[in-house]
Amino acid sequence: MGLIDVGSRLAGLMFIWGTIQQLFPQILRKRINSFWNRLKNYLYPYVQIAIDEFSNGKSNEIYRLVDAYLGTKSIDNGAKYLKAEKPDNCKSFTVVLEEGEEISDVFEGARVSWRSYRETFDENSQGRKSQPIEKKNYTITFNEQHREIVTGEY
Repeated sequence: MGLIDVGSRLAGLMFIWGTIQQLFPQILRKRINSFWNRLKNYLYPYVQIAIDEFSNGKSNEIYRLVDAYLGTKSIDNGAKYLKAEKPDNCKSFTVVLEEGEEISDVFEGARVSWRSYRETFDENSQGRKSQPIEKKNYTITFNEQHREIVTGEY
């Protein structure tokens, strides 16, 4: 299926949805929307939470805790791509996941998957050469049914 086919089908779905919104009463649209959400949750019942290294210009404490936790878990879980770093304020080095590496963990029956991301971009608004900026984060993915366990206790 080519890109043109996907675009054509997406345009068709958008047309149908626009028609539904105009022709069907509000109550029916709410029921269709509810059914659509249940179908989406059935087909992809996962939640993703991104944890950025910096939040509002400050170092994110949660990111540092996840980084340390996953460093120890990655050695135990057989991650293949690791990196050793030595922060300026520490005497020993730490092991962190390399970009794109993914590891799984289980907590009280809840299976979670962690993935490391790193994005580098040039924050240049004046057209001059500048140092590239690196944005790092972790994304945790888990089943919706374990939301309370993961967000509350894990």
